[in-house]
Amino acid sequence: MPVSFRILPRQYLIYLRYHGVLAADDNIRVFGKIVAHPDFRKGMRALVDLTDIDGWDPDYLAIMRFGAREAEVHDDPAQPTVVVCLAPNDTTRRIAQIINRTWEGSERKVTVTVDTEPEALAVLGIGVPSIAALLQSA
Repeated sequence: MPVSFRILPRQYLIYLRYHGVLAADDNIRVFGKIVAHPDFRKGMRALVDLTDIDGWDPDYLAIMRFGAREAEVHDDPAQPTVVVCLAPNDTTRRIAQIINRTWEGSERKVTVTVDTEPEALAVLGIGVPSIAALLQSA
């Protein structure tokens, strides 16, 4: 699967790292693993690292299924989930736009796209210089 994740309970954060070609069905599978994880909590923030993505599979039906599944978990307009997409190039920014568009007009999720690790960590209010340092400190 071209996606891995790590739940960082102290930071109330899910770190997702993608590589290769992104497919919505892979997202559906990993999302199931995330919500079944004992450290998962509704409303956790997410850092979506798209740095190593080469492209994506434009299966719009699967994207809609994934969005519906995600909505079940993020159904709390009083406390929207914050998702930061690390998208350092044109390809990854296009993918981040698709992720962001899925939630346009919704009060359930706030999405931000940034170009660099320091920006991503700053948006999340995490005071470490890199993702590697974040993962080491967890």
